Amino acid sequence: MLISQGRIDADALRRSRIGVSDILEAARHQQGLRNLDDIDAAVLETSGGISIIPKAGR
Repeated sequence: MLISQGRIDADALRRSRIGVSDILEAARHQQGLRNLDDIDAAVLETSGGISIIPKAGR
């Protein structure tokens, strides 16, 4: 989990060599989200993709 319950896991980002910009890009493409505050969870999949789960009501 790169983001869990809206909180960024900086250690997970560093270990995965993923930046916040990569998460925001996935959020825009998948969910139309433009702000980290709108993301409940971000998961790095085994395929290398990032799955985004928006916060409820967003």
